[in-house]
Amino acid sequence: MARTALIVIPSLIMGGTEMQTLTQVKALAGAEYRIVTACLFQHSRDVVDLYRGCGSEVILLSPGNTPAPGRAALVRFLFRNLRQLLVTRKPAVTHVQVPSPTDWKEPATLSVFLLRLLGAKHLLATAHLAMPALGKGHRVPRLMASYATTAYVCCSRTVEESLFGSSACFTPEAFLSGRKHFSIPNCADMPANTAPRAFADAKAQTRGMQIGFVGRLVPRKGADVLIKALAMIQKDKADATLTVVGDGWEKQNLLELAAGLRVADRVTFAGTRSRGEVEALYRRFDLLAVPSRSEGLPLTALEAMAAGIP
Repeated sequence: MARTALIVIPSLIMGGTEMQTLTQVKALAGAEYRIVTACLFQHSRDVVDLYRGCGSEVILLSPGNTPAPGRAALVRFLFRNLRQLLVTRKPAVTHVQVPSPTDWKEPATLSVFLLRLLGAKHLLATAHLAMPALGKGHRVPRLMASYATTAYVCCSRTVEESLFGSSACFTPEAFLSGRKHFSIPNCADMPANTAPRAFADAKAQTRGMQIGFVGRLVPRKGADVLIKALAMIQKDKADATLTVVGDGWEKQNLLELAAGLRVADRVTFAGTRSRGEVEALYRRFDLLAVPSRSEGLPLTALEAMAAGIP
């Protein structure tokens, strides 16, 4: 009988954490694991279908896309559902994706400690976001690595340095010697026909400088910085345009910002797109901007590198 790998993830919407976790799903499927992905809260049908298409069972713990409840209700919600998953799926390994690694009240962080309390075997956590450095590191991830997890993984050495004050890429020897936190860098899963020459041919058919942004429209991603920069260069680069791919609660603020800076006619909000549509949009960009205020190792930057886009 195939071993079961349980993945706990806060959301399944189009984003870097979800796409990197999807790469993990594909690897586990190739290793003949039975994969169960448990989504705590927000999800989109397109991303859920991507996971199912790669061989994962997907369990939506909040089918109505309800937000995280208050603290006491959240703990009860997590305890009840995580216990049910352990009893019914009996995972050989459990992996929690942690987007906010220093916030002990964050659902994924709470899930790690609750899973340890519930006796989860071979418990792993992955942090996807660098935080302001604090010398020897932050208390929550250090406690998690020392007492809750079998291993604590960071998506880049920058993330690990910010959380723990030191970093090292994963090796079996380091793990067996007792090290509890490691870096395993993100990777970009690009189609075979994504080549710099093909992108150059497509861009030659467009006019003006095409600037691209791909990400969630939240303050941390810095789309507002990019719109302000576009306004600053409009005298020297009057043909420059910006395509914003993604959605989020800050969209209305960004629309108003573009209008106020008189660049609304040069900014296209393309909304949330499928993976294939995003890959097609890359072919139109002369450069991809990643103006994030904080990141781990953004997949969009890796995808741009693979495509030969500055």
